[in-house]
This record gives sequence, structure tokens and C-alpha cells, in this order.
Amino acid sequence: MNPTAQCPSCHTVFKLNPEMLKASDGWARCGRCSEIFHTDPKHSQTEEPDASVQPSFLQAGDGVPSVWNTTSMKVVLSLLAFLLLAGLGLQVLHYERNRIVATHPVLKPYFKALCAEVGCAIQPYREIESIVIESSAFTRVTGDVYQVAFTLKNNAALDVATPSVELVLTDSAGQAVVRRVFRPSEFGSHSGVMKSLADFQVTLPVRFKLPAREADRVTGYRLFSFYP
Repeated sequence: MNPTAQCPSCHTVFKLNPEMLKASDGWARCGRCSEIFHTDPKHSQTEEPDASVQPSFLQAGDGVPSVWNTTSMKVVLSLLAFLLLAGLGLQVLHYERNRIVATHPVLKPYFKALCAEVGCAIQPYREIESIVIESSAFTRVTGDVYQVAFTLKNNAALDVATPSVELVLTDSAGQAVVRRVFRPSEFGSHSGVMKSLADFQVTLPVRFKLPAREADRVTGYRLFSFYP
């Protein structure tokens, strides 16, 4: 009597040819679903992994639990992870302190106290891309005395640091003849802060002692705002 086998996929039972089974080393293909399987049930059994077996780095010799798997080590690692996250958070607060204070002024006392401990300072927030020179004028008053006027505009929705302004006198080719930098304190911004969406009008007398040949070269000027 020919042996029978059942397909593990579609559960179809069919007779086996012993000679063909011997030639295929016990492997057969189901004629209904084309599943390939071994006709010996013991051959297809797979051992379930032992859940009690731990990875090698969590084991020690002679069945002794590894130090990495002890409660004390888990506590130490958890504490270390917490300290690393806390350190990262403090670094972010330190780096972004001026922006945070500008956005949330109520936090300024807390940041000042923090800086007192770590040796930093709270300064006006710098955002040069929000500062524009809306208008300007440069005129010669007499001799080597000139007058420069300009309006700074803060387009940001928060207070920012007042920038310095550089005045460059140029010749007909656009080349610099002489430069002069004005600090915020020189044009009246003693607080060093521009209020949000505010403008700041400045008029300053400027003296340039230039040789006659250099003075005659001056045909134009440029103004730049920047943070030193």
C-alpha cells in the first residue's frame, strides 16, 4: 500500500510513489497548490527559540548573570542617559538664551540667574536679516565736514540688538575711498535694543580729513548695517 501525505498549505491528502519519493529525498510538490514540503513531518518541525536564553553580552561564564543585566547597572545606565539629556538641554538653553529671552521676556530673571552660575550673559538678540536701512542721505556741509542721515527699521516681531552702521565713500568706479563705522552708542541707541517693528532715525555730522586729490574722487556712498 502506497504511503500518503498531507499538504501543510491546503491540507490535500494524496498517495506517494515510493520510488519518486526516494529520488527526491523525501520532498514532494502538492498537485493542487504547488506547495513544496517534506513528507516526513519530523523534518519540517522547527524548534522554537528558548526565551530564557539571553544574548551573549548579557551572559557571563558558568551561568552567572552579566553585570550589564543587574539592577544596579540598569539604574546607573538610566541615570547616565538622564544626565546626558539634561546636559544637551542645558546646551540648547545656553546657545538660544538671547532668542528665548527676547521671545519670552518673563523668563529673563531665570536666565540671568542661570548665567550667573555658568558665567554667561544675557544680551540683545541679534537678527541682522530683520534690520533694513529704509532711507539715507549724505551731504557735504563745508570743507571736510559732511552730514549723514539714515533710518533703521526693525521688521522683526521681537526686540533685536541695534546694529553698527558702516559708511563707505566711493569714487566714480564704485571703489572705496574711505570708511567709517558708527557704533549704536554713537548714534543715540544707548540701550542697544530696537523695539519690534520700530524705526530709528539718525542724523550725524561726519568729518573726513582727506587730501584734496582724494576728496575730489568722492562721488557716492554706501551704508551697511552689521553686527561686529
